[in-house]
Amino acid sequence: MSVDKFKFVSPGVFVNEIDKSQKPDIAGAMGPLIIGRARRGPAMRPVRVSSMSEFVEIFGNPVPGGVGGDLWRNGNLAGPTYGAYAAQAWLQNNSPVTYIRLLGDQHAQATTDGEAGWNFDKSPKTDVSLNGGAYGLFVLESGSWHLGDRSTATLAGMNAVTGTLGAIFYVKDGAVRLSGSLVATDAATTASIDAFVESDASGHFKVEVLGTTGAVTEAATISFSRNNENFIRRALNTNPTRCNSTVSSADGLKTYWVGETFEKSVEDLVSTTKKIGFITCLQEEDSAVVGSDFTFGSQRAQTGWYFAQNLGAAAQYDARNMQKLFYLEALESGEWEQSNLKVSIGRVKAPNNPSANPYGSFDVVIRNIRDTDATPMAVERFSNCNLNPYSPNYLAKKIGDKHITWSDTERRYREYGNHPNISKYIRVRMSGDVDRGLTDPELLPFGVYGPTRFQSFGIVSGSEGFNVTDIENVNSGGAGDTQTTTELANRFVKANAGPSSPGHIGAYDYILAPSLTHEQDWGIPTSNTQLTATIHFPALTLRASSDDSALGDPSDAYFGVDTRERNGSNIFDRGVVDLVRAHPGNVGKSGAVSLSTDPVTKYSYIFTLDDLVGASGSLENAVYTSGSCQAGTSWTAISGTYRQILDEGFDSYTTVLAGGFDGLDVLEKEPFGNHVLDENQGELTNSAYYSVKKAINAAADPEVVEYNLITMPGIRLPALTDHLMNTAAARADALAIIDLESDGGYIPDTESNAAASARGGSVTTTVTKLRNRAINTSYACTFFPWVQIRDTIEGGLIWVPPSVVALGAMSFSENRSELWFAPAGFTRGGLSRGAAGIPVVAVNQHLTSKERDKLYDVNINPIASFPAEGIVIFGQKTLQVTASALDRINVRRMLIYVKKTVSRMAATILFDQNVDATWARFIGRVNPFLASVKSRLGLSDFKVILDRTTTTPDLIDRNIMYAKVFLKPTKAIEFIALDFTVTDQGASFAD
Repeated sequence: MSVDKFKFVSPGVFVNEIDKSQKPDIAGAMGPLIIGRARRGPAMRPVRVSSMSEFVEIFGNPVPGGVGGDLWRNGNLAGPTYGAYAAQAWLQNNSPVTYIRLLGDQHAQATTDGEAGWNFDKSPKTDVSLNGGAYGLFVLESGSWHLGDRSTATLAGMNAVTGTLGAIFYVKDGAVRLSGSLVATDAATTASIDAFVESDASGHFKVEVLGTTGAVTEAATISFSRNNENFIRRALNTNPTRCNSTVSSADGLKTYWVGETFEKSVEDLVSTTKKIGFITCLQEEDSAVVGSDFTFGSQRAQTGWYFAQNLGAAAQYDARNMQKLFYLEALESGEWEQSNLKVSIGRVKAPNNPSANPYGSFDVVIRNIRDTDATPMAVERFSNCNLNPYSPNYLAKKIGDKHITWSDTERRYREYGNHPNISKYIRVRMSGDVDRGLTDPELLPFGVYGPTRFQSFGIVSGSEGFNVTDIENVNSGGAGDTQTTTELANRFVKANAGPSSPGHIGAYDYILAPSLTHEQDWGIPTSNTQLTATIHFPALTLRASSDDSALGDPSDAYFGVDTRERNGSNIFDRGVVDLVRAHPGNVGKSGAVSLSTDPVTKYSYIFTLDDLVGASGSLENAVYTSGSCQAGTSWTAISGTYRQILDEGFDSYTTVLAGGFDGLDVLEKEPFGNHVLDENQGELTNSAYYSVKKAINAAADPEVVEYNLITMPGIRLPALTDHLMNTAAARADALAIIDLESDGGYIPDTESNAAASARGGSVTTTVTKLRNRAINTSYACTFFPWVQIRDTIEGGLIWVPPSVVALGAMSFSENRSELWFAPAGFTRGGLSRGAAGIPVVAVNQHLTSKERDKLYDVNINPIASFPAEGIVIFGQKTLQVTASALDRINVRRMLIYVKKTVSRMAATILFDQNVDATWARFIGRVNPFLASVKSRLGLSDFKVILDRTTTTPDLIDRNIMYAKVFLKPTKAIEFIALDFTVTDQGASFAD
């Protein structure tokens, strides 16, 4: 402190303390960036976690793979999540990790081959073929179908028989059909696609799977009763990966799997024990959408619009005309949120003092989808929310409304929205009118639109053959479709359709339209007998009443969606998972579907508290009756105010998230395996390739995400590992750990059905292929071979790529010493001794000394196994061919660390005066830091020059400060030479 800055007033001794012992600022911990799959969580963007418990909370436990069974409903657990194991290996000894979870995306200009998702055949079927597709099993009530003459356009009596879609079969090759008694007077026993077949007396059907020649390859008796031993999901294959001949063994190969099943819909809508069924192709003729077309990228699940209460006359009420307020959207793309979470609006309260505060309030509760209203399990709760944009409790402020979009042109994310995301799972999307404060302050979220489902349809048979008609349910006052028979025929039915040329019709209206001469072929009797039926597509169940023995108080009921198997049950209806899936062709995804104009889909429900009715006139229990407000029978209609229903405590309801999609190929155990990625394809023609490259690009900018290591375990395609290395080199602040391509190294069983002996890899091939790539960079390294680890949670053994344990060894080495110590050898690279962070029990290949020499000669770091010492990383080279200090991992990592830290120090003097005092301040910070690195054995010496010789007057005039930093890295011992000399007894060691 200058003496001029002391304040002298009266005589005395003035003392100032100057601390020059302060340690310089050191760059904060960065850790690695890992790209890979995970059970759940944020996708396609970097997320930083500080511990394994936090990783599990966000992304779930690592998946060991090898799981079969019902993969359609349970998710893909067939392939190990190598990236998650790499995160575990690092976090065992260090922190943090930045993780990018992979999902399937597609380029904005993707070709047909480059589309994400999966599909068998996108061409509509024009006849009964055996080339696969999606087949629907429809189930109808059994009973008298003789319903008299069909002569009027109104088609009276259409609801005489009720049916529903019961299951969907996805057939890669061939077809499926029902076998049994046709519905006819002579009831001949036969089997047919597109024919009405009777079940047995217990409601069981016989399903036959046909090969491409038409021969029956599999037959099973099925039931829609969950507890029956012949339950459809137990009797038939539900694992899509068994249809993939690349990864499934020949003896277990299937040509189909059962996808969605709607056992609850069958239970609720088909009242007779004996049933009628038919199977037909699923496709929508007008827009050429077929049921097996899931070729679109990953997308977020969302609720429908929440809308306001009725403030007008009940007689004119229509829920569709109520003010839309907001909807909720999953923070991330994918299917996990819709399969595991539901959303409740609770404690809806009218404003207490409208003159002082005209806004009411409500809670938003994110719940476990498997809970019940009697024992709700809140995952997140946002209490006392309101719709006042200027309030701290404004819904968008409480939950957050930020969202990001990816630009393929700019190769980066752009962020939109006003309020940071507080929720870990959802964001809110407000109506523009609400967000601008233009709506009535009294409005509250009183109802919600459900997810879309396909339009119902009717069947009429008789003297004119089959016809179909659209039967639109009345939802909260909406009107049904009144099209004439002629219009319907023109809209849905293909001309001259018959068994040999079926007309697969309208918007998942899949009934065929045979001519009169073919009626008996379809199993329909010709003698004055008609089938008149209404077929509904499955929908979520809504709570009908608060009179529920499971509830302590009727007002504890959450109306809206009920995810239980039945009223009074505590068992979760697993079929809900199928009801919230994205539709084929991605039709009906929008939350703004118009009931009056959309020919394909409609809302599965439009729920509102305005439609609650008192049970038998009582206010103690409530019953939900759709349309009761408009009919004048609901509580709000009778009382003339929405407040009474809230005062009685019936102020809560539930809905679901729906429409999310992973964008992955369900036939693949490993959707990003080398057999899926293609060296000859690129971003536009291969979705998996594009998704991985997009993940790398998302982490390319050092000003967006920091890390000092980067790896994508198990992804070995040279074009992508080259891109990873180039990204690390361009940033110049990270070391890439890559795995080598399959035909040189080990091929996991998730990518090939070959015997283990044929998937082991070859040292010679590995060496040759790497040498041919002519890589020369110090910003990358690689290891060989694959190793076997033990899963610490489930206890199984898994083969993982060497990058997983190499990353773990670097974490261990950094924790036990410093990052510039070599992560190799028995002390810091002893994998059997815990250096990997996860238990390593075996290597895929036991390398000989000569094989280790071959690998090390081309800069591949061997993972060796010794009888006494165990498994150890026996090398620490980078992939730099040019001989220099930077051809070693420990030196490269030291230099990355030093450059990053010194760069941060330099950033603190940006825009300061370019004078000696500033230079001295910079040197005064850098020298102690480098001295610290030297004292910790990272450097043998260093020197910093910053004076007039480096920063010349010309540079000063150009606003440049130029410093030179000279470093002498400390080298690791990799070769030890020892002479052992044998001497005579008389020799003296002192000589």
